[in-house]
Amino acid sequence: MRIAMLIDLFYPYQLGGAEKQFYELAVRLAKKHEVHVYTLNIEGCPSEEKINGIYVHRIGYRNSIKKRSLSALATYFLKTPYLIRQIRKYDIVHANQISAMFCFFKPFIKKPFVVTIHDLYWDLWKNYYRFPLYYIGKAVELFWSILRYDKIITVSKSSKAKLERLDFVKKISVLPNGIDFSKINKVSAKKGNHIIYVGRLVNYKNVDLVIKSMKELNKKYPILELRIIGSGEQETYLKKLVKELKVNVKFLGYVTEEEKFRQIKSAKAFVSMSDVEGFGISMLEAMACGTPVIGKKLKAYEEFCNTKNSLLIDGDDIEKTLIRVLKDESLMKRLSIEGIKTAKKFDWDNIVIDLEKIYKTSLFH
Repeated sequence: MRIAMLIDLFYPYQLGGAEKQFYELAVRLAKKHEVHVYTLNIEGCPSEEKINGIYVHRIGYRNSIKKRSLSALATYFLKTPYLIRQIRKYDIVHANQISAMFCFFKPFIKKPFVVTIHDLYWDLWKNYYRFPLYYIGKAVELFWSILRYDKIITVSKSSKAKLERLDFVKKISVLPNGIDFSKINKVSAKKGNHIIYVGRLVNYKNVDLVIKSMKELNKKYPILELRIIGSGEQETYLKKLVKELKVNVKFLGYVTEEEKFRQIKSAKAFVSMSDVEGFGISMLEAMACGTPVIGKKLKAYEEFCNTKNSLLIDGDDIEKTLIRVLKDESLMKRLSIEGIKTAKKFDWDNIVIDLEKIYKTSLFH
């Protein structure tokens, strides 16, 4: 097959689950198929290159490798006429969430169109974004729901339920995120005295709750440090909060995949207090690293988390749970062992086989 993949940000940008998923799938698809990815320009990267068998075409304004830019994203869509001409050459088109709107031009593209919708905010936009962005976001999701895709993919049963409530007009397949154990096993690290968060620094991720928990934690464990990997619109506020509370927090910003896994492996615990997740690939990566995971009790997490392999919290009281893990070596060991067992069930090599089946049913539908 000749496959065109549309995603606004792609390798080496790897700060989100969507970017990670499309890269890992593209690498494996490229072993058997001709894969072309159309994505935004990235600072320091050529406009055209071949990465691990993938033909990467970068268009629009150059985006920072360290954070998302809305202005750069706008220039991606200004290239719509060019993209339509290009993707007509392929057997099938696979678009990541924001690129789903290109399906509007399906009569001109005349190719099977598959879309991955990772998750929806729907009624939650108003909780996390100001006017008029929450109305725009809700309108975009409604627009996605009426487009005529050939196949819809999502990453969890909980996300599928959201799509079904919004009446997306096609049968929805669940294709979870995965793990590349070969990469993780190559990284060695000794356990340190830190806990870790990996992800975007945005409102709904509730990173401030983790920072605030350090006030009491540092009284009991003076050398314990919270390390934060990622960037986002709340970074300035969070750094100010750290200074006000006088707690041990280190912002690492953007790091390589290897360094990310080293930091996770050496941590005593991985923490995610996010209110909204379609899947939660960072939680699964932490499990694969053998690091105990703590998160909010979300339906998406409950699809691979249980009482043996993780600690999920009702509400915002993370402090007690962290103390419980830090003082109980046997609990830490059990969570580590069970987490690795769980993560091994999610292998990218198996997931890509299911994706190929979805492509084939789209081609011959």
